[in-house]
Amino acid sequence: MEEKIVKLRGIQRVVAQNMTQSHTIPRVTTIREVRMDRALGARAEWNAQHPDHKASVMAFIIYGMLRGIRRYPVFTARFEDGAMIFSGELGISVAVAVGDDLVTPVLRLREDISFSELVDAFAGLVEKARGNQLKVADYKGGCMTLTNSGALGGDIFTPLINYPQSSILGVGKIAKKVIVDDPEKENIIVCPMMHMCLTYDHRIINGSQAVGFLGQVDDYLQDPFGAKDE
Repeated sequence: MEEKIVKLRGIQRVVAQNMTQSHTIPRVTTIREVRMDRALGARAEWNAQHPDHKASVMAFIIYGMLRGIRRYPVFTARFEDGAMIFSGELGISVAVAVGDDLVTPVLRLREDISFSELVDAFAGLVEKARGNQLKVADYKGGCMTLTNSGALGGDIFTPLINYPQSSILGVGKIAKKVIVDDPEKENIIVCPMMHMCLTYDHRIINGSQAVGFLGQVDDYLQDPFGAKDE
């Protein structure tokens, strides 16, 4: 193979600049393994009832993230000039593979959005991204990012924060594992499991908030249509 130079342009150049800036953030990654049998069951039930309105696993994860953001609003903030800046925006940047590129358009949400509305909005955003119809405005207003290495077989990783945001949630592949279902009865089952890897700016988000956020997402995935905010 011959050596060649490919200059980054457009969104690729912006992403590269943001990733370079990300290294200035003192960051920590907290990892939690969650069981996915109930979420997958809820997805199958939803899709059977809504054949023209199907939901992806990512839609369930995003809805769980919204629950976590409501409980811990610090995940909407960024660090700037020694202060926490709460933008007031409630949007999640979602990493979408488009050919060999990775783009992170913003899924715009509101606190009272229904699951049905989120499913439509997420599907529309992915379609727009893969149809090369994204505009500059589609990348603005995100408070944190969701990225999925599981689609390519990844499991545990430490995702880089999408500067100037303060956090990013990375999810790995869903794989069956042997687990203890009930610690008291010590019964063993085979269950689909997934790792959630949360990287965050430790200047404004502490470990207890990170663990609490992951707990909120986990609680939702254990009972998608019945979990209540605490």
